[in-house]
Amino acid sequence: MILSKVIVITGSIATGKSAVTEIIKKNGFEVIDADEIGHEVLEKDFIAKQIGESFGDEFLKQGSVDRARLSKYVFQNQEKIEILNSIMHQAIFDEINYRIKNSTDKVIFVDMPLYYEIESKLLDYGFKSDEVWLVYVSKKIQIERLMKRDCITSEVALQKINSQIDIELKKDRADSIIENEKSFEELEERVNFLIKNI
Repeated sequence: MILSKVIVITGSIATGKSAVTEIIKKNGFEVIDADEIGHEVLEKDFIAKQIGESFGDEFLKQGSVDRARLSKYVFQNQEKIEILNSIMHQAIFDEINYRIKNSTDKVIFVDMPLYYEIESKLLDYGFKSDEVWLVYVSKKIQIERLMKRDCITSEVALQKINSQIDIELKKDRADSIIENEKSFEELEERVNFLIKNI
């Protein structure tokens, strides 16, 4: 069994993590997507059962979780978010850890948008990383991109951004910073530089 080096790719909303992970994949590396696994976990019967028991059957649709309705319901309610996390996170990390353990790659990337928001609980989930790479843009650019992407007002964009840990605090804690305020070519150059120096 190969003990892979695990590198987390994180950031905040509208910083451009997807562009970075595409560059990494283009270089031939495996990227485990925590959000994608979260969607897969929601399809599991035992998760749907727990969500029905915790939030009510109105959040189930033909036995599956109604993701849109559930997201809208828990958004900005910390207590409800904690309940949902207690149901979801262990199952998500069980799958992430399984994929890492069974990989034959020397380096694996894990796309984890909320890494810093749940950092204090990661050891409880059995997850350990070797490095954290942060995709960074200023809050001003975050707001502009989010407004354009989601067709929302600056107030709503700021509300979404402020629901996460401030990007500047994340920047202080990351091992490597991937600035994404300029062209795609410059972003690609920065990511390729980091990959060459792993």
